[in-house]
Amino acid sequence: TVTSIRPNFFYQNFTNYYAKDIRESGTFYGPFGDAKVSFVDTRDVGTVCAMAFVLDHVYGKVINVPGPESFSYAEAAEIISNITGTKVTFTDIPDEKFRELALKAGTPKILVDSLSELYGISRAGYSASTESQFNLTEIV
Repeated sequence: TVTSIRPNFFYQNFTNYYAKDIRESGTFYGPFGDAKVSFVDTRDVGTVCAMAFVLDHVYGKVINVPGPESFSYAEAAEIISNITGTKVTFTDIPDEKFRELALKAGTPKILVDSLSELYGISRAGYSASTESQFNLTEIV
């Protein structure tokens, strides 16, 4: 029996992948369109994983771990602008351009393919849900 933890996109992606572009140009890029995503903090995912090890009622379950609110990358840019006091924008790029830039930067093709598929799933609206069959207060 397997317990599957399925987190959504991480808040930390902004600091890990987009912060340099934001600091240097005030803009970050991606093939996300206007899709909404319910970002989740990796610490919450860690808590869910730890609880899955010790609580019998989650054993063998699929646990989706979405964030509490869905917003687009353009809305995320507005949030970052409000927090930092500096204008930040999001620029959508076509998937083909993302693939070209990622491969040129040395990202392995298998990872580019996986990310491209993941971003397509997001653009289709599957990353917007904030619903989970569990939440942290129910698991604990």
